[in-house]
Amino acid sequence: MQLQLPADIIAALRRLECAGYAAYCVGGCVRDGLLGRQTADYDIATTALPQQVKTVFAGCRTADTGIAHGTVTVLWRGRALEITTFRREAAYSDGRHPDRVAFGGTIKTDLARRDFTVNAMACGADGRILDPFGGRADLAAKQLRCVGDPAVRFKEDALRILRAVRFVGVLGFAVEPATAAAMAAQAPGLGRISAERIGAEFVRCIAGRYARQALQGYPAVFAQFMPPYGDFSCTDSHLPVRLALLFGSCRHPARAAQTLVLLRQPGALCRTVRFLVQTRSWPATADRWQLRVLTHRWGSDRLQLLCRLKVQMGSPVAARALAVAADIQAQGDCTALSQLAVSGRDLQQVGLAPGRRLGACLDWLLGEVMADRLPNRRAALLAAAQNWSAGNSGAV
Repeated sequence: MQLQLPADIIAALRRLECAGYAAYCVGGCVRDGLLGRQTADYDIATTALPQQVKTVFAGCRTADTGIAHGTVTVLWRGRALEITTFRREAAYSDGRHPDRVAFGGTIKTDLARRDFTVNAMACGADGRILDPFGGRADLAAKQLRCVGDPAVRFKEDALRILRAVRFVGVLGFAVEPATAAAMAAQAPGLGRISAERIGAEFVRCIAGRYARQALQGYPAVFAQFMPPYGDFSCTDSHLPVRLALLFGSCRHPARAAQTLVLLRQPGALCRTVRFLVQTRSWPATADRWQLRVLTHRWGSDRLQLLCRLKVQMGSPVAARALAVAADIQAQGDCTALSQLAVSGRDLQQVGLAPGRRLGACLDWLLGEVMADRLPNRRAALLAAAQNWSAGNSGAV
């Protein structure tokens, strides 16, 4: 079997070959190509040294993104290519990065330093696959296996443990027994990995179609950075819903939700998940007026995510609530002061002075419109505001 690479990638490989260097696509792009998955990231390994790569691609913009480890990023025909010199690596004293890198060797020795067999394949410009460690067979078997001794691989870089779990969660792969045993034994090594890197792998895993398989199969790994959790089953594709459902299965959900903060995840995601966890006991309703009020209070996006969460929790009316909430947004129902047909300046022109009374009048008008007791039309709202003002002359 051969792999058909994009024309611009073939051209980049040929340019290196014409300059006298060996060059191959390596890693994830080869794996994903064999799986029939779309990929935008192509990594190239070559015998060319970094400065030689720059010479070959003279006229292209380049960046020394990982020059100490032999990597140059080349902007090639609108695509950022990471081109790395063949290398061997010394010991990993910090459990994350090699102490020294030696350039040279062959494509086989370069692939030998990689984590899993399915990532240790290469593809030339002619589409032929180089597979010295049985990656294609493991790919066909949907099996994850380390290149070489798994204990050594995970001691070198403990983040590989979480990468393995992510492969389970995203692709549904099984982990062969020796690799799985090493993952559990080496899991405490995740303490040497930055919170951001752990968080990135964790979130990608939970977003995966097979997240339940990963959570059930590798509790010792997840125990390194989050509290014990219960059963997890989610058919919704929205990440905040999946995370809220997982944290909601913990003994102390609100405390569990802080895991995202500790893992340095984006503030917007942390706040949304915290909101979902805190409001998951909401008794879902499909009443349009109540859902307008909640849209005003929480925002349409959060309300719809909450409805989705309640669907996953088994609420019998949550699906209808979601449909109504989505329709409120689609139809542009008035749920915010900015949607009223009058503004504070309009109310001043009919006699209301700036201040708290004017604000109270606007709030009242919005409530009346949301309850369908007033149409959202300028003339009707101004008349109602004048009547309200006359009847509330002493209100503050």
